[in-house]
Amino acid sequence: MLGKSLEDYIEAILILGYEHDQVRSVDVANYLGYSKPSVSHAVKKLQEYGYLTVDECHLLHLSARGEETALRLYERRCFLSAS
Repeated sequence: MLGKSLEDYIEAILILGYEHDQVRSVDVANYLGYSKPSVSHAVKKLQEYGYLTVDECHLLHLSARGEETALRLYERRCFLSAS
């Protein structure tokens, strides 16, 4: 279990990835209204847990595991919002 905060991050990365070709930590910070150090800490945790990779240009990419989890979270949120 990731916890609500880390779930918010991977869901935000998924959404931003749909909206833009590239996702950076600063994009996530702006989207969620969190500080850059908070995002940096979360990115490191998500990398450790295998949900996320960061390339040489510092772009964020969900792993297969991360994308699967983010999709499940997003679908759940959409379902609850529609109820």
